[in-house]
Amino acid sequence: MERTIMINKSIYTRKLLKAKACFFQNTNYALSLHNTLGLNILPR
Repeated sequence: MERTIMINKSIYTRKLLKAKACFFQNTNYALSLHNTLGLNILPR
C-alpha cells in the first residue's frame, strides 16, 4: 500500500510540475500581452 502511494505521489508531482510550468508560461505570456497593451494588471 505504501509503495503504491509513493509511486502515485511521484507521478502526481511530475504532472503537477508539468502543469505548473505550463501555467507559468501562459501567465508570462498573458502578462507580456497586458504590458504591451499598457494594462499593468497583476493578479494578486
